[in-house]
Amino acid sequence: MVDWLASLECKVFFQGHTALTAPLRYLDDSQFFNMKLGANIRINARCRSTTFQLQQVRHSDSSASLALKFLPWLADRLDATPQAVSLQDIKTCSMELFNNIRDHTQFDIGCICAQHYPRDNQVEIAIADFGLGIPNSVRKIRPEMTEDASAITEAFVLGFTTKGHPNNMGAGLPFLRDNCVGVHGSTVTVYSGYSILTHYRQNGVIQSTPQKSENFCPGTVISIILNKGSLDLSEAGLSDLDW
Repeated sequence: MVDWLASLECKVFFQGHTALTAPLRYLDDSQFFNMKLGANIRINARCRSTTFQLQQVRHSDSSASLALKFLPWLADRLDATPQAVSLQDIKTCSMELFNNIRDHTQFDIGCICAQHYPRDNQVEIAIADFGLGIPNSVRKIRPEMTEDASAITEAFVLGFTTKGHPNNMGAGLPFLRDNCVGVHGSTVTVYSGYSILTHYRQNGVIQSTPQKSENFCPGTVISIILNKGSLDLSEAGLSDLDW
């Protein structure tokens, strides 16, 4: 939201952020205020071991950032190696999201953060951009889709694309859903415009639940919740890594 407002040449002020409630302490530890204001609110603010620090990543740096920073952190939290089958797939899916940011927004930068919940054996990953948002992008070629939820659902149809000269035509979001949800039993939730679309696996079948939101999400936020018990943490063979 802050980046979106700044892109519109708005001046952004923070107010009430020094109250140090639990959510504000979390944002401070995650380095949000350090990123946006140039300094932490608390002198002793430190990123927790269970948190992958909020980072802005350009597409040109995304492959190296995912491989050298994010994947080792994720592997450590899940007691696995970066070469684990599921983690390699998660890296590929995350790279696809950064490709989408490059291909479908007027900006070349996205944000990534993650949180490990040891008691629940879950990790939540969030990747966000502040582009047009999925509904507005879809409506450029499907103007009849006035409902945000319908537009987001359409973006997950294999082969659908808003690019004029596509490579891997319409493969990014379906690939994310089919691999993270269908193969690895994760939950994928998309927030964009005034809608939320959640994909989850039930009885071996991918289900989708759309819902309207009272809150507007500029751009797109995609949340991936990994359940450790559903992941294949064995090491991938060389042929898998080559692929």
